Amino acid sequence: MDEPLRWMLTNPRALKLARTRDNLWLNILDVQRALEARTYAATDALVLGVDGVTWRLDASPDGAACTAAPGVAADVSLTVNELGSLYLGGVRASEFRDAGRIVEHTSGAATRLDALLQLDRAPHNAVGF
Repeated sequence: MDEPLRWMLTNPRALKLARTRDNLWLNILDVQRALEARTYAATDALVLGVDGVTWRLDASPDGAACTAAPGVAADVSLTVNELGSLYLGGVRASEFRDAGRIVEHTSGAATRLDALLQLDRAPHNAVGF
């Protein structure tokens, strides 16, 4: 998605996208381990409600800790479907919020999650399997 070819052309409008496909879907089975294994672009702490279970994520560029937080109000609620997309960086939390796919309980939490999950380049899988 971040292909620089468009900007190499004299006329970038001449580039036509023929098709896009989902070649990879991610189903996160262990939220804690997955969130602790990922890298983060910023430092922040958020409580994520994932399919009714709350998780406190303390993330920084140096690493992350994720712990179950029963009884704690979530900043953002989502399903593992949205979490998989956010985890890979294919979509922003604020886009899911605007589409009604995640619920933001704390004002600005989706934008904060965007900052945590920001990548230098959009993910791309050229080979389906």
